[in-house]
Formats: sequence, C-alpha cells, structure tokens
Amino acid sequence: MPGNQFWPQLRQQDEKKQRVDELKRKLKETEDKLAEIAKEEAKTPEAEGLHARKEEAAGMKAQLEAQLAEQDQEQAEVKMPPNVKDKDRLNLILIGPEKSGKTSVANYL
Repeated sequence: MPGNQFWPQLRQQDEKKQRVDELKRKLKETEDKLAEIAKEEAKTPEAEGLHARKEEAAGMKAQLEAQLAEQDQEQAEVKMPPNVKDKDRLNLILIGPEKSGKTSVANYL
C-alpha cells in the first residue's frame, strides 16, 4: 500500500493532536471552575469548602498546564521520502487487470 511507511507517523501526530486538544479542553473547564469559585467567594467570603475546592482546582490547573507543556515539547515529525534527483527519476505507467500485482510492482520500484 502506498505510504505504508508514513501512516504510523501520521497516526502518532493525530493522536498527539487529540491529546493536546483534550488537555486544552480540561484546562478550560478547570479555569471556568476557578472563575465560578471566585464568584461564589466574592458573594459569600466565609462559605465553607470553597477554599478546599479552590486549592483542588488550582492544583489540577497546574498539573494540566505541566502536561500540556510536556506535550508541546515532544516533536512528532513526519519523515518524508528522500527526493529523487530529476536525472535519476523515471516515469512509468503500469497497466493491467485487477488483482494482477500492479501495486506490488510499483512498491518494489
């Protein structure tokens, strides 16, 4: 199958993007939770449990930011095939019936 050597790297890039998007979503939820706690704290400064919830949310935010920074540091690069110089390049067209091995021949070339 053409491009077999590149599919694993593309899959890794896609999985990394999904992980980063999930971390960003969780970080946004945590920031919203902190904002909600701050609003409740402004209304009733002596409310019990707000301080503990605020510390828990702040700890979660710091953890998510660290994971996001870690994901940003990872470099998932797609390795492209080496370029073939024009003088060494050959063009051909493979013609034949279905299931005759055209793709296998093309991959071998």
